[in-house]
Amino acid sequence: MTEDQRLSKVEILIQQKKFQEAEKILSDLLTEDSNNIHFLTLLAEVYLQQDKFENANTIIENAIGLSPDSAYLFFIKSRIAIEQEKLSEAEKNINQAIELDAYNADYFAVLANIKLVRKQFEESLEIANRALEIDAENLMALNTRSTALNKLNRSEESFETIEGALREDPNNAYTHTNYGWGLLEKGDHKKALEHFKEALTNDPTFYYAQAGMLEAIKATNPIYRLFLKYSFFMSNLTAKYQWAVIIGFYFGFKVLRSIARNNEALQPYLTPLIIALAIFAFSTWIIGPISNLFLRFNKYGQLL
Repeated sequence: MTEDQRLSKVEILIQQKKFQEAEKILSDLLTEDSNNIHFLTLLAEVYLQQDKFENANTIIENAIGLSPDSAYLFFIKSRIAIEQEKLSEAEKNINQAIELDAYNADYFAVLANIKLVRKQFEESLEIANRALEIDAENLMALNTRSTALNKLNRSEESFETIEGALREDPNNAYTHTNYGWGLLEKGDHKKALEHFKEALTNDPTFYYAQAGMLEAIKATNPIYRLFLKYSFFMSNLTAKYQWAVIIGFYFGFKVLRSIARNNEALQPYLTPLIIALAIFAFSTWIIGPISNLFLRFNKYGQLL
């Protein structure tokens, strides 16, 4: 089998997600030509898809050493760092890719997604728009733009964007899942369920969709829906503000108890409020396990 035939077979195997077979062929090809950038790039991608992050990083570092001006290599290096939750490193590498090639929508889309994960929603939206100026059909940029708009309470624009992404690729599991989470955050758990179901029809092993469907099923309970709103509110805050809310709640509770103890006239008004706050605080600890228990009585919940 010629080199071109083996290379074509590798690309087909990657499309079929037969990564171990692709890895073996690429290893053989690199034995014959150890400095081939294309082979190294494909092998790094294969390692990345198998969650072999250290192997992928070693390969891409070797490739960068051979071709330090290749933007695509820094793009892959950034994606590896994202999977390892090294967001600062990921951002540094994708910025390097953009510096080398400022006209690739995928690079801007990845940077926008990093900003989104870091809860820098305005920046994420701006960068996603730049990606879409280069390629109006870029699915990652459309999804990231939609989520950023949703986080900025611009729901109508958010759903218009995600519906545009679905028109580009109606069977894309990630887009359906992203739409589902957006609907869930806005309180429409019924419609969210439809999109999670569609995502899992197209990719039954997609964990992000499975997790979304679990939350949507639990959201059929009105009490859990309130908890979910609180969870989304907290998750949209940066760590600094999350701690501010928790500490503020704690000291506010103590102050109310102190006032109630020292002022009998206010006790009939403050005591129910204090009890309600205590119940709320306690419920945030137990509602997850309790809601999971109730899933046992739901046929879809049992499957998940």
